[in-house]
Amino acid sequence: MFYLIFLAIGIYIVSFLPSLFTIDTWVIVFVLAIGTFFSFRSHYQLKPLLTLFALLSVGIGWGHLRAERVLEHQLPESLNKHDYVIKGFVRGTVNRQANRLSFDFDVESFEAQPHTNVVIPNSYSLDHLRLSWYAKVGSLPSLHAGDHWQLLVRLKQPRGLTNLSGFDYQAWLVEKQFSATGYVLTSDFNHLVLLDNCNWLCFLSSNLSRLREDIKLFIFTTVLSDRNKAIISALTIGDKSGLGKWWGDLSRLGIVHLLVISGLHIGLVAGLGVLLGISINRILMIMTFDFRNKAIFSRFFPPLCGLLSAFFYSLLAGFSLPTQRAMVVVVFVMLCKMFYLRVSPYVAFIWALFLIAVAQPLAVIGGSFWLSFSAVSILLFYFVPRITVKQNRSGLFLSQWILFVGMTAPLLLFVGKISWLGLVVNLVAVPYVSFITVPLCLMAAVLFFFSVSAAQLLWQWAGFSIDGLWLLFDCLPADWGFYYFSLPTSTLFFTCLVLSAFTVLLPRGLLSRWILILPFILHLIAHKPRLPLRITVLDVGQGLSVVVESQSKLMVYDVGASYGESFDMGSVVVAPFIVSRGFKQVDRVVVSHGDMDHFGGFKGLSDSLPVKQAVLPPGIFSHALQGNSFVGEKSYCYASKRWHWEFKNSSSESEWIYFDILLPKLEGRGAEMEDSNNNSCVLLIRWRDISILLPGDIEKHSEKLLLENYELPSVDLLVAPHHGSKTSSGRDFIKQLMPTHVVFSAGYQHHFGHPHADVIKRYELFGSKQWATADNGAVTFEWNNSGDLKVLTAKESKARFWWR
Repeated sequence: MFYLIFLAIGIYIVSFLPSLFTIDTWVIVFVLAIGTFFSFRSHYQLKPLLTLFALLSVGIGWGHLRAERVLEHQLPESLNKHDYVIKGFVRGTVNRQANRLSFDFDVESFEAQPHTNVVIPNSYSLDHLRLSWYAKVGSLPSLHAGDHWQLLVRLKQPRGLTNLSGFDYQAWLVEKQFSATGYVLTSDFNHLVLLDNCNWLCFLSSNLSRLREDIKLFIFTTVLSDRNKAIISALTIGDKSGLGKWWGDLSRLGIVHLLVISGLHIGLVAGLGVLLGISINRILMIMTFDFRNKAIFSRFFPPLCGLLSAFFYSLLAGFSLPTQRAMVVVVFVMLCKMFYLRVSPYVAFIWALFLIAVAQPLAVIGGSFWLSFSAVSILLFYFVPRITVKQNRSGLFLSQWILFVGMTAPLLLFVGKISWLGLVVNLVAVPYVSFITVPLCLMAAVLFFFSVSAAQLLWQWAGFSIDGLWLLFDCLPADWGFYYFSLPTSTLFFTCLVLSAFTVLLPRGLLSRWILILPFILHLIAHKPRLPLRITVLDVGQGLSVVVESQSKLMVYDVGASYGESFDMGSVVVAPFIVSRGFKQVDRVVVSHGDMDHFGGFKGLSDSLPVKQAVLPPGIFSHALQGNSFVGEKSYCYASKRWHWEFKNSSSESEWIYFDILLPKLEGRGAEMEDSNNNSCVLLIRWRDISILLPGDIEKHSEKLLLENYELPSVDLLVAPHHGSKTSSGRDFIKQLMPTHVVFSAGYQHHFGHPHADVIKRYELFGSKQWATADNGAVTFEWNNSGDLKVLTAKESKARFWWR
C-alpha cells in the first residue's frame, strides 16, 4: 500500500504545477531516480528515501504524460475562434432552454470551413466539445442525445473566469478533458448524418446517451411537479441540469449529495443487487432441490449480481467521476466476498485513490474529488478503529455529526459555506431517500424497458415520496441553514479548522486532543485586523464588478452580467467572493447603469446575500427591481450624493473613507433620464491622499463634463471607462487624472475588442500601470495602515499548467 500511495501522490502533483516541463527533462530525472535507486538499494538507511523518490518520479511521469495528452487535444491558439465543419455524435443528455440548447459533442472528424485560410495540422484532432445552439423561442432544432450530426461551429479554447473563489469553469473543462467550447452557426451544413468511422465505443456511447435521454424525456412527460421531475431525473440518470432553480434550497438543507447520484447510491444499488442474488439463489435451490453446488453458487452469484447492478446503474448515470470512484470500491469489495478475502477498508480506499489517479490524473483539480475522498477518509478514520476494539458506537446521528465536523474545512474551501441545518435534516432525509425514493426510481428505470405505464406509476410514487419529504422542509424557516464565518478564508484559517476537527475525531480518552482546538481559538481572538481599504476588480468576463472593503463594511459597484435564468455573475462570482472575505451581507450596491453586463447579476447577488441598500441610476430606477427578492433601501444615483465609512486605525483613532457621486447630474431629485453609457453613475472614493475613480461606461462626452465641473485629483486607481473602448479614455481625461494604475475589465478576446489599442497607448504615454482581468484575472489593490499599496492578481495566485 505504501507504493500505491506515493505513486498516486506523484500523479496528482502534476495538476498543481505552474507549468509542464519538457519530456526530456522528465526522462533525465526518471533515469537518475531509477539509477540512484539501484545503485544504493542495498543501503538500508537510504533505501526508503530512494524508494520514495523513485515512486514519486514514476507517478509524476505518468501524470505528466496524461496532462500533455489533454493539452494536445485542446484547441491551439492558431485555430482559435474559427469556423469548422465537424462530424460526431451528441454525448450525454441535452439541456433545453427557451432559446438555447447546450450539449456535449464527441468529434469523429473535422475540417476547416471551406474557402477559408485556416490550416489544420495533420497531427491535431478534436476530442470532446461543449457546444450551444441558439435559436428563436419555439424554433429550436430537433437535437437528441446519441444523434449523429454534421455541424458548422465556431470554436474557442477552453477558458473560464479567474477569481480566488467561486466555481472554476476552466478547471472543470480541463478535468472533463474538453478540447474546446463554442456554438453552432446557422448553415446548410447542419444535418443528421451516418458516421462511417463510428467504432464500437462510439456506437456504445451514442446508444447509451440516447437511452439516458429517452428516460429523461419520459420522466419529464410524467404528471409531476417541475421540482420532482428534476430530482427524479437526477436520481435516475444523474442529470443535474434541471436542479438549478432549487440548488440554493438543496444546499441550504445540506442534501445535495442525496439528490444526485453519488457513491452512497452506487453502494446502495450494489447492496440491493447482492440481496437480489441471494433471493434468486434460494429460489433456484428450492425449485430444483439441487444443493450439490450450493456453496460455489452462493459464493459467486450474489456478489456478481451486486457488481452488475452497480455497473449498469453507473452507466445509466453517465459513468461520472463519483460513480467511477464508487465502482472501484464496489469491484474491490465484491471480489473480496467472492474469494473470501479479509481486507481492511483502508486498502479499498487506497486502491480507489490509486486507480482514479491512473485513469484520471486531473480529477484532483475538481472539488468533488476532495469532498468525496475527504468524507470517506473521515468515516474510516473515526469508525474503523472503534469497530476493531469492539467499541461500535456507529449510527446515523453519529456519522452525520462526524461528517459535519470533519467536512467543515473542505466545504468552506470548495463550496464557500456550510449548512448546519444538514446535520438535522439528514437524520430523516438519508434513510428516507435511500430506502424509499431511490428504490422507486430504480425499479421504474428497470420497468421502463418492459412497461412504460408501470414505470410512470412508480415515478409518480417517487414524486409523492419527495412531496412528503418537502412537507417537512417547508416547516423550516427560509433563513435557516447556512453558517458564515466572519473571517476571511486563508491557508492559516483552514489549517486551524482541520486541527480543530481532530478534537472530535480522535479517541475520547485522549485528553491531549483538546489542545488542537487552541490554534483556532487563538486565530479567532488574535486574528489580523482587516485592512482599511481593499478594492478588487473581479473577473466577470465582458462586464464589470468591483468590491470595495473596509474594516467592517463592504460595497459592490456593478454586479456583472446575467446569461439567462440559470447563470449570472452575481451569484456565481460576486457572492462567493464576498463570503470568502468573511462578510455576511452587502452594505451597499451601486449600479452604474442598466446595461446587462453591469446590472444583470443584481438579482443573483440579492438572492444569495442580504443587501442593505441599492443605489440605482434614475434611468432604470422604476423597473430595475421587478421580479427581485430585494427588500432593502433604494435610492437614486445622482451628482452630489455622498456618504462615508468610519473605522478605527491601528492607533485606535477614527478615520473616514469618503464616497462622492460625480455624475449623472439631475435637474431635480428623482427626475427620470435616459439610461445610457454617458449617464453612468460615476463614483469617487477618497481615503487620506488616496483616490479611486469608478466611472462606469461613460464616454468622451461625460469625461469632458467631469473635467468642466470638477477639479479632479490625480488618482491612484482608475477602472477604465467603458472597458477601454475607443470612444472613451480621452487624452485630456487621462492627462487630468494621471492614474497610477488602470484596470480594464473586459472579456478575453471578446468581439468588442476591449481594450482598444489606441487606449492602451494613451495610458502608456502617461505612465499608467495597466491591468486586464482577461489576462490577470481578478485584480486586488490593498492599502495598509501606512498607506502602502500591494497589488495581487488571481492568475499569479492560481498558476496552473492549463492556464493560457
